[in-house]
Amino acid sequence: MIAVKRNYNEIVAMLQCNDVDVSSEHVLGTGAASTVYKGAFKGLDVAVKVFNQVLQSEYIVRLIHVDINPVEGRVSFVLELMAMNLRQRLGQENEKLSLVEKVRIALDVIQGVAYLHEKQILYCDLKPENVLVTENGRAKLADFGISQQSTRGDAKLEGTPQYMAPELTGIPAAAPSYASDVYAFGILLTELDANTGEVPYRHYGYSCFELWPQVRGGLRPELRDDCPPWFRELAVNCMATLPGDRPTVSTIIDTLKAKLQ
Repeated sequence: MIAVKRNYNEIVAMLQCNDVDVSSEHVLGTGAASTVYKGAFKGLDVAVKVFNQVLQSEYIVRLIHVDINPVEGRVSFVLELMAMNLRQRLGQENEKLSLVEKVRIALDVIQGVAYLHEKQILYCDLKPENVLVTENGRAKLADFGISQQSTRGDAKLEGTPQYMAPELTGIPAAAPSYASDVYAFGILLTELDANTGEVPYRHYGYSCFELWPQVRGGLRPELRDDCPPWFRELAVNCMATLPGDRPTVSTIIDTLKAKLQ
């Protein structure tokens, strides 16, 4: 059984697997919990997301309010085919984002995070690779493979080192929180500002043993000299060392919406 999705929480239709032509040789991407293939549905190019195991889909199932019988096999979604991820978009040398486009993408991203938080879900891996961008410049979140329920007492320490908040990197490490998602959003804001597609702290590679002590000591990605003051302030506040000093997602949304008016 395949679910056709329109957005974060709406299922448009339920299809049988043979209703969609899926090319197993054309893999668009893989994540912690799923593989995405290119497919066709009624003459339209689509993305077909196949979850590796039913149990790994527990948060997606709760978000879209649908019951799935594990006996029927793996879960798949038919989604709109997105143009690229945000990392790829930021790396386009001949088509840089305007400030309005950056703000629009940032707002789309934080609204997606806010939706997850409303459902008591922590994203835990916010980064440009997990933000998909449409042809008209709208952004949507993807890959919820390591998302966690905020009320769990045994939350796991998972994520990408460059985007993990300082409190997650100590010994002992704090549990992921809404504030740690906000921190990752702050890192993403610095990448929108840079507009190069380069990974933060690239000289550290992915060595958390070298990077994390520096982050706990205050290391953050730099913003450009011509970064708008309000954008700089928002990014810096999101990356505050203490979780309680970071803005809430609702405050971030209000700030970004005000700049689009």
